[in-house]
Amino acid sequence: MSADIKIEGIEDLVAQLKAMQPKPNEVKAMLELAAEPIRAEAANTIPRTASPRQATVKNSWRTGQHLADNVVVDTASSFVGVTFNGGLQNGPFFYGKFGEYGREHETPRYWLQTAADAKASDAENILESELKKKVGG
Repeated sequence: MSADIKIEGIEDLVAQLKAMQPKPNEVKAMLELAAEPIRAEAANTIPRTASPRQATVKNSWRTGQHLADNVVVDTASSFVGVTFNGGLQNGPFFYGKFGEYGREHETPRYWLQTAADAKASDAENILESELKKKVGG
């Protein structure tokens, strides 16, 4: 059995997925694979210091790890995305949101958005190949 799949954009991808009716965990696995190049690009884009700061009494939230080493593909019930380990609210890498979105005296640097823009075609190619495998092409 052979199938010819060509994805022209996100709307076309949604239509292809609806036509196939895959199981939710299969879609989630495909999206996680497609998000990996974006995660890797973001991890390479985020600046690193020579040595990350260790936890102290005053700054117990510090982990001794770089933010760039904790960019992850995060999955929720209906969402797959690239974020910082522990999320942007209460995790130990919460400060990543300040670099990503900026604040009053700091301009946004858009590490994750820039990586998503740079690797969107790679993600689409991975999704396309995974869809071809799914339908036997």
